[in-house]
Amino acid sequence: MENNNIQTLIIKNAQAGEREAMEHIIATYNDQIFRMLFYRINSWNDAQDFTQETFIKAFKNIKQLKQAEKFKSWLYSIALNLVKDFYRKKKLLSFFGQSTDLEKLIKYNPHSGNKSNLIKAKEFGEEIKKKYTGFLSRNEKQIFLLKYIDDLTIHEIAQTLNKNENTVKTHLYRSIKKIKKHRETII
Repeated sequence: MENNNIQTLIIKNAQAGEREAMEHIIATYNDQIFRMLFYRINSWNDAQDFTQETFIKAFKNIKQLKQAEKFKSWLYSIALNLVKDFYRKKKLLSFFGQSTDLEKLIKYNPHSGNKSNLIKAKEFGEEIKKKYTGFLSRNEKQIFLLKYIDDLTIHEIAQTLNKNENTVKTHLYRSIKKIKKHRETII
């Protein structure tokens, strides 16, 4: 019980911006987070990068954590979201091939808050729409972009477009089939 109180105090001190508390957190959880990431992505360098990114995101948002005793699970969820993003990007790249266009899309993340990235992402998004979805119907294009560019789930897409989930799946299936069929001409 005493150990939990100490850990809670350290988290609260980190929320207050105390550097030593943050260093203690890194020392305590670094190996665990690295190991968890490494076993999921099987890349030493990526696991190191994602471990660092996990702590950066955690400290950037630590004031939003309401219950200090849930810090460990919160930290793990940040790391797991990075893994999810990693595989989503990898899947997208493999779907289209190792296109430098798609690498640009990932690089110019519009959620970064950087105005230059927002402009580049918008310009690039328009290029992607023309190049990769120009031969899709309006519904297929809209659903494809919501799924693979905006990363919405089938359920979220259905809610957004006020459509049945099966209808969304059908349009998505058709769009993927068409893109695969025309793949040689778009890459």
